Amino acid sequence: MPMNRSPCPLSRVSLRVLFAILLLTPAAIPFACLAQPVYAVFGQDIPLGGTAPGSDTVYLFLTGPNLPSGGISLDGGTPVATGDSSTFTRVEVQTDTTWTYTWRTGSMGRILDQGTYVVYIVQQPLARPDLDDSNYATQPVVFGGPVETVTITLPETTVPAPAGTTQGTGPVPGMQTPAPNPSTPVSATTTTGSLPLLPLLPLAATALAALAARYRR
Repeated sequence: MPMNRSPCPLSRVSLRVLFAILLLTPAAIPFACLAQPVYAVFGQDIPLGGTAPGSDTVYLFLTGPNLPSGGISLDGGTPVATGDSSTFTRVEVQTDTTWTYTWRTGSMGRILDQGTYVVYIVQQPLARPDLDDSNYATQPVVFGGPVETVTITLPETTVPAPAGTTQGTGPVPGMQTPAPNPSTPVSATTTTGSLPLLPLLPLAATALAALAARYRR
């Protein structure tokens, strides 16, 4: 089938939503387009999408560290086989030539190591070694480690106490301590209108002596 050559399409990657736009178009000779990498943590959902003019279905598979050389499917994590469409992740192309797929990395049936992987989007069910004579696009995905929680400890700050309050021991600046009240001396109680008893004793003795002398006469 004759094909018209077209330039390799540009791909956009938004790190915020992890959305890759991949474009498959006919070309005079087979080509592969490499998009900017998507950075993610294994277990996250990665939305993929693009256009595939002239195709009813696109076939997705993944290659990367410790995976079979031919690639594995994105939904089941099993090896793909050329000519067997059931081994690939199949995505239907809409009437406006667009397709979308959410890659749920945490539900693919196997755990991926940290590293760089490549998602292949092809127009026929072909494994990686058989892509030489076909149209396909690629999307690199870099899986890193989980984000670590950093604990920041601020130095303790002593807040000065307001004037007139106590904090700890010792005088508080701005607060005046009242001087102690002087002790009131205790005064002896004097009964008015009566003489003291001790000064009357000599008078009583003199009177008794005079009476005794009178009786003797």
